[in-house]
Amino acid sequence: MAARKPLIAGNWKMYGRRAALAEAVALEAAAGEALGRVEALICPPAVYLAAAAQALSGHAVSVGAQDCSPNAEDAARTGEVSAAMLADAGAAYVIVGHSERRAFHHESNDLVRQKAEAAQAAGLAPIACVGETEAERNAGEAASVVAAQVRASTPRRRAASWWLMSLFGLSAATGPRPWMKSGKSMRWSGPSWRDATAKMPKACGCSMAVR
Repeated sequence: MAARKPLIAGNWKMYGRRAALAEAVALEAAAGEALGRVEALICPPAVYLAAAAQALSGHAVSVGAQDCSPNAEDAARTGEVSAAMLADAGAAYVIVGHSERRAFHHESNDLVRQKAEAAQAAGLAPIACVGETEAERNAGEAASVVAAQVRASTPRRRAASWWLMSLFGLSAATGPRPWMKSGKSMRWSGPSWRDATAKMPKACGCSMAVR
């Protein structure tokens, strides 16, 4: 099996307007041949997904969503957006379990897993995010906490089209992480992390707000 290309995803969070999509199109020209060596996508707010998909149609930059409902079927869930709706709008990926969703909306590992599985059912590639808080890191629990998140948050059906992302940002530690110091992406010293993430497709992310 050929090695998968690294994934680079730009999460807009709750920033941006429709006019900013022109910058995403210009990104392809600026990146040049480098885009041929990676999978690149932007994740704008849901209201701009269809416009982003249209603007980037035929381009090397894909479109992803920032979250989805855990409900795979249409249901009476006011304010939620299903993975099937995101796919219909032109998304190819969806982020689940972002640190801000876990912190502000108290999303559990089980809920994140349900979202990832709903995304798979809709044909989307879920990007499952995991990461420790500053308190957990300072207590020396980072590896065990993240390994537990991996086991409980990732889809049970390990299809080829999904990603695991180590994410740190809001309420999480700043400064070098253990895998940063080693120079090896997603490598922890504890066996719990290695066992939990063996053979998983991995990406590395840093959560930040760019104004």
